[in-house]
Amino acid sequence: MLQRIMLYLDTLLDTRMGTLALQYPEIAQEIIGSDELLDKYRNRLSDELHLVHEGIDDQQFAEAYSKRNVETLKASGPTGLVFTLPQMIWDLERQLITRSPKVTGIDVAINVWPYGSQLSKEEREMLAIAIMARGGLESTVSIVDIPHGQLTASRIKDEDFAAVVVYSFNDWIVDSFKNFKPGIKPICAPGVTAMVPQILKTVVDADKPEKRLSETGKPLDPFQSVVWNLAEYIGIQMIPCSQFCLVDLKEVTGG
Repeated sequence: MLQRIMLYLDTLLDTRMGTLALQYPEIAQEIIGSDELLDKYRNRLSDELHLVHEGIDDQQFAEAYSKRNVETLKASGPTGLVFTLPQMIWDLERQLITRSPKVTGIDVAINVWPYGSQLSKEEREMLAIAIMARGGLESTVSIVDIPHGQLTASRIKDEDFAAVVVYSFNDWIVDSFKNFKPGIKPICAPGVTAMVPQILKTVVDADKPEKRLSETGKPLDPFQSVVWNLAEYIGIQMIPCSQFCLVDLKEVTGG
């Protein structure tokens, strides 16, 4: 079957840093120029960015991020996933080349929501070309524009997505579940993998295991709990936040 990987544009470009660059340009420069602050930013456990730099107002940042646009994209740099994507494609292509019955073709779908209406046809084509340059010989690239609320498990199955890569995981789950009527079991896609950042909505009490005990009295891992609770609906793979962040050139170059 055709193997499709869907990635939001927000996962390939660090639009969180792009938002900071427009909202707090001096602070953004300070974070990028400091090994300590950049490390805190890239390995954060939530988007409570005041924990990275006390000059950031979380509410102002969240509001600005919700209104992100093409200017935000222009201010954003590539994430670690830009370097991980080729390996994902190559792994699938190996299966295709060896005539695996599971793989008949590979398509990388880039979800341009919420920027879709702001991107010209030429800009979409340039985006596809840029992604194709990091792809393989047997893969194609398509551009889709699917809002969080429409990316239900049913839509994922209809689009033949084998994996979806999403940054705003909590918003996606909340918005997509609004489509389901009470008392009616939603269509599930447990064979699909949703790759999401390993971040929490808030780190409040995160360091207090006594606040999150299981029925057996043992502390629950909040990330593993999400995986378990959604296992029937969709497979979840938690990825370090750093993969969704501005690339640390020292890691790429080995410097």
